[in-house]
Amino acid sequence: MSRYIIKKDNKQLAYGFDHALGYFYDIIDLSEPEDSPKHLIEEKCSFLNRLNRGDFANILKEWKAKETHIMALALDQPF
Repeated sequence: MSRYIIKKDNKQLAYGFDHALGYFYDIIDLSEPEDSPKHLIEEKCSFLNRLNRGDFANILKEWKAKETHIMALALDQPF
């Protein structure tokens, strides 16, 4: 399993690859308490939410993730 974090303003993107879930990401609002319903903005993965690689690539580009991760995603490889 891999997990990477990118912070931007008061938000955080956590993303990676897991052998069971496939590609995944979570976007959270750091200004909200962890027990608040507004803390988790979005949560998706390939297995449960049928996250497709194109949508995931757009999220990674929007958050300026490493190009090597975007390329691995394009090649359907874990990173």
